[in-house]
Amino acid sequence: MNFTDALRAYDTPEFRDALTGQLEKHYSALPLGSGCKRGGYPQTGATITVRDVAANHAQITADVTIRFTEAFSSGCSEAPSEELRWIDCRVFIQRVDGSATIEAVEPERPEEF
Repeated sequence: MNFTDALRAYDTPEFRDALTGQLEKHYSALPLGSGCKRGGYPQTGATITVRDVAANHAQITADVTIRFTEAFSSGCSEAPSEELRWIDCRVFIQRVDGSATIEAVEPERPEEF
C-alpha cells in the first residue's frame, strides 16, 4: 500500500506503517532543535510510535513519539545544545495532495517515558 492509498484508511495499521515509513525517510523534516543544516541528526536510528490519529474532511492529524537509539545534540556549534533522546511531534497531512507538515509538541508525559 502506498502512502496516498493509506490516507483513505487513516486509522489502520497500514496507515500507521506508511506514516512511520515516511518519517523514517525524512529525518531532516523533523523539528529537532535549531535546524542546523550541517547535521546534528541521529545516525543510529529511532523507533517511531504513532500514538493517536484524528481526521476531518481536510486533513489527518497524527501524534507521534520518536525515540532515538542514543542521545544526540540538537544544536549547532554556535548555539547552546541540549541532549535529546525522544521528541513528540504532530504531523498534519493534507488529504487533497498528501503533503505534510511536522511540528514539535510539548510532551504529555515525564522524561522517564
